[in-house]
Amino acid sequence: MAPYYSLEKIKELALFAGDTLLVTRRARIEAFNEFGFSIEDICEEIQLLQPTDFHQSAISHKNDLPLDSYRKLVLSQVTGKHHLTYIKFQILQDLIVVSFHTSDY
Repeated sequence: MAPYYSLEKIKELALFAGDTLLVTRRARIEAFNEFGFSIEDICEEIQLLQPTDFHQSAISHKNDLPLDSYRKLVLSQVTGKHHLTYIKFQILQDLIVVSFHTSDY
């Protein structure tokens, strides 16, 4: 299965964190608590995604829209260890919605 959204478009929208990026509440909390990450750090991780990091595309149970999931090892600034992390995306017009969580959740 191929991604629904273009990774290039996701990266483009993630460049403008304040204007085009909406990070879920859970993602902000987990990114900070587990990784020591700010919104800007999440944006940097998005820029590092490669097509080979693609995991799956599915329909969100919350709004019936496509949801692309990528997974990669991310280094935690809190623990100093790498964690398998899922970064999920939806694009709503020119707004990217991001979920960011470890596989431990």
